Amino acid sequence: MTISNTCNSNYSWSNLPPQILHSVLYFAQHTSQFLLQNNAPLLNACQLVCKGWSKAAQEALYKQVYLGSNTLSFLTTIIDSKELAGLTNILVFEKGIADHGEIFDLLEDIITRCPHIEELYSLEDS
Repeated sequence: MTISNTCNSNYSWSNLPPQILHSVLYFAQHTSQFLLQNNAPLLNACQLVCKGWSKAAQEALYKQVYLGSNTLSFLTTIIDSKELAGLTNILVFEKGIADHGEIFDLLEDIITRCPHIEELYSLEDS
């Protein structure tokens, strides 16, 4: 059997079972030597693979959120989407976040809107 014979709709990436897709995304996120590495670029790319990957990648993307210069845009996003706010479990504050103006008011608003936050981390200069 050649590869071209096996490439039909039954073997499409969009038909990957959700459990396997979640496992793949989890593995991709956690194979780094840095547990708190920002994997947003990887997960953004995974959202674009197909419709079947979009929701799973979005869930992974919002589970662990990195806040820095993007803090205001993240707050705007979760104001518009309570579903995305509900996905957030981990907040990681990037180096220099305190340099971004009214950051503490924004962080208070974010923490209030994300009811499932379980962990907070701060990436400080070594």
